[in-house]
Amino acid sequence: MAHFLERLGARWGRGWLYTGLAVVVGGLLVVGMTRGRDKATGDVATEQSAVAQRGPFVLSANFTGRIAPGARIDVTAPFDARVAEVRFTYGDQVEAGQVLVELDPADVGRSRAEAEIAWLRAEAEASRLDNWEQGPEVKRAARAVTTADAELGDIEAKLGETKALLDRGLVPRSEYDTVVQQRRQRQAAA
Repeated sequence: MAHFLERLGARWGRGWLYTGLAVVVGGLLVVGMTRGRDKATGDVATEQSAVAQRGPFVLSANFTGRIAPGARIDVTAPFDARVAEVRFTYGDQVEAGQVLVELDPADVGRSRAEAEIAWLRAEAEASRLDNWEQGPEVKRAARAVTTADAELGDIEAKLGETKALLDRGLVPRSEYDTVVQQRRQRQAAA
């Protein structure tokens, strides 16, 4: 406001500003004084009476604006389902705990059945894995490890013999290299 008055004063000069303010204040004083006279010289109050009786009490208020709800709450379900029945109309006042919508339980029942099937399958797989150590797969794998260890031991022994024979010059170098290659393959497989 002060900024506006400064701009106004800069345009027309301070004298005009003060003159305008004096006229407005003077006008307000005149209006206030004339209204005060009517009350001072007003008529003498007359007595009035009314009879009280029971009846409907009507109170109306006129206003402009927009009516908004007191609170907006989003209601969501933890599952997908079709709406079977709506138990309210828009604009109704609802209470906490009131059933607003009834959902079709068919989709939920189907989802529950699928979940139970998945749970039963997982339970069967878990019980199979509980006895896994005594199962045929573990026994087969243990036999394969034992066989691989025995073969690797045989190759190590053959490698030692071939190395001794190579050092004496009794076997060619290619035979020794073949045994070394076999040992590498067995170690990589293990």
